[in-house]
Amino acid sequence: MQNWCSEGFSRDRNDPRERGRASPQGQRGAPSVNILSHSHSGSKSRRISPADFEDTRRHLQDLLTKGIIRESSSPYASPIVLVRKKNNDIRLTVDYRLLNSRTVRDQYNIPKIEDTFHSLSGAAWFSCLDLKSGYYQIEMDEADKAKTAFWCPLGFYEFNRMPQGICNAPATFQRLMEKCMGDMAFTDVLVYLDDLLVFSRTLEEHVQKLDKVLTRLEEFGLRLNPDKCQFVHPSVKCLGHVISAGGVQTDPDKISAVTTWPRPRMYEN
Repeated sequence: MQNWCSEGFSRDRNDPRERGRASPQGQRGAPSVNILSHSHSGSKSRRISPADFEDTRRHLQDLLTKGIIRESSSPYASPIVLVRKKNNDIRLTVDYRLLNSRTVRDQYNIPKIEDTFHSLSGAAWFSCLDLKSGYYQIEMDEADKAKTAFWCPLGFYEFNRMPQGICNAPATFQRLMEKCMGDMAFTDVLVYLDDLLVFSRTLEEHVQKLDKVLTRLEEFGLRLNPDKCQFVHPSVKCLGHVISAGGVQTDPDKISAVTTWPRPRMYEN
């Protein structure tokens, strides 16, 4: 399991084997950022709260160390938006709305979750796999890296790896994952962006299917996040639902804000 659940961006990038995995060619497939207009797009930098400076600086340095971003001198520029995760860590997002408005859209289809669940009929064993920072496992085409540039009070950078927020990222990732799973899709595994659901009728069959899926992920150089994976369970939480042999139900945690909403007790004219 260690081969598939390692830290995806702490590997030695001077190792020829790792350079092959990071290549945007062949199996990887870099996202397209074809600009409709040849005019460069730039937006003003947004302020950062002084309380977030140190966390933002550390996060940027971490991205630089892992090779996810690099310093930039691009004619393009988009502002950052900082979001706090549930654990209070910084999530750096980029407002690519101006860039996206000038980008030719990739019309590759993202499946509807409800439609994919029809393939689960009769299944009794499940494994839910989650990729480690899935988008960052795809390298941007060199010609398009400058278009992902972003600025903030702490510097001017661009992405080496595919960032969230560019309009063609979901289509690019879905295409890669479906190509990775190949003929196993819908018969052995459901693919929805960076989430994979392996399903089977028997335990023995499940172990075989899971091994095939993990082997295919290794062949494509993709890494899992073990903290978010659920291996070989009769019931799993995946894609906002609880999935078991009894069927598919909405995850109660996702609708708790509605189900626990207090009943009105006072009426006004």
